[in-house]
Amino acid sequence: MVTQGTVATEDLTELVVPALEGLAGQDVIVIAALGRDPSSLRIEPPANARIANYLPFDLLLPRADLLVTNGVFGATQQALACGVPVIIAGATEDKQIVAAHLTYHEAGIDLHTQRPTKERVTGAVLEVLDSERYRKTA
Repeated sequence: MVTQGTVATEDLTELVVPALEGLAGQDVIVIAALGRDPSSLRIEPPANARIANYLPFDLLLPRADLLVTNGVFGATQQALACGVPVIIAGATEDKQIVAAHLTYHEAGIDLHTQRPTKERVTGAVLEVLDSERYRKTA
């Protein structure tokens, strides 16, 4: 699952687009919550992606393998409450402190940028999916 939250949705090329492009063709299903009209995406979603404006995180996260987010506090806490590891790419508001706590406890990966490349997103996703330690800690 990937989201930039409900406020930082002006520029989806910060995280959503690199995640969709990087995970296209991977053996995963990507659920993207845009926080805005899906027609604003400006790229053709890959075949393995499902795009929505808003999603009920309380229903989706228990079924997710991981959350890729800009580090918004609420979604990160919901994911961890469900035992779902988190990948954070955020540098504003409280996102850096959320990322610091996450990495300290080894419940996910901090990409240390607000604009990761598709390669960095893909690498982090594959690392989390290939390692039980993140899920155990989350």
